[in-house]
Amino acid sequence: MKHFPLILLAGGNGQRMGTPKGLMRYQGKPWLMHQLELFEATHGHRALIVLGKHHEDYAKAMPWMKTACDATIELGQLHVTVAINEHPEHGQFSSLQCGARILVAEKFSGAYVLPIDVPVPSMEVWSHLRMHMTGDVAACIPESRGRGGHPVLLSHRYLETLLQMPPESRLDVQLQVLPPEKIQRVAVADSNVVLNINTPEQWHKYADEGKP
Repeated sequence: MKHFPLILLAGGNGQRMGTPKGLMRYQGKPWLMHQLELFEATHGHRALIVLGKHHEDYAKAMPWMKTACDATIELGQLHVTVAINEHPEHGQFSSLQCGARILVAEKFSGAYVLPIDVPVPSMEVWSHLRMHMTGDVAACIPESRGRGGHPVLLSHRYLETLLQMPPESRLDVQLQVLPPEKIQRVAVADSNVVLNINTPEQWHKYADEGKP
């Protein structure tokens, strides 16, 4: 069974939240830590976290992050590296490129991509995406009720292609111009794939519902 690493995008400013989203407290810990634990529980083995200008705030909250900037560390069964996007003003795509550059060099067959504001979905989602990454497929996208979401699973070759794009690009736009045979849209039951927690109101609603 192939195991694909995760690129966890946490380079945003968190302006609407008033704090970086990954540092929001959830069940007694930073949201980013909760996300990593959930990914590990899906049998994830490798995660690369991309931070932006708030990387020092993250390191204060989770001191292991400073070490993970210099070398891959072990958190439970998860091998974790932290990368710093020096130009997060270019947008989320530039953070994706920052993470992809490292994982492409490590020769993985591809990688999952998940923004920090999308909750880690169930194990079924990850396994379904993995099963559909075959042949010349460039991207596997989970869908809930006809809407595409995250994580997306991108092939090694497609990640290499994205590294040639301007850093101000958008992944959704690049996916739209792919030939249909290069994309697998995978229907899943977990509606978390289309959930984006962008505002304090959305955050409190999610937390109050006691999501896992």
